[in-house]
Amino acid sequence: MNIEASTSHRRSSRQRLTLPAKLTKGDLVLDTRTVDISDTGVLLEKPKSFSNMFIVGEFLQLHIEGLIKQSQPKTSTFSVIYVRSEQDTIALEFI
Repeated sequence: MNIEASTSHRRSSRQRLTLPAKLTKGDLVLDTRTVDISDTGVLLEKPKSFSNMFIVGEFLQLHIEGLIKQSQPKTSTFSVIYVRSEQDTIALEFI
């Protein structure tokens, strides 16, 4: 796990965090990784199979695999809203 503070003019400070993740909608599952995370949202690496299939404001589920303690793997699930995609990333807002 890699965590590093990011400084910018955002609603919430962001932390650099690289963890495996899955973005889902119904039966669709896209494998990805987190880039950074804040109290209000998360930035993901754009999955290879992504083709701008979501519309702004669409509700999705995000599953982030991480560790609560070194000995306890944990997958956390979040309800998110699709905000935008850029060349290499997807931005999501936590609900």
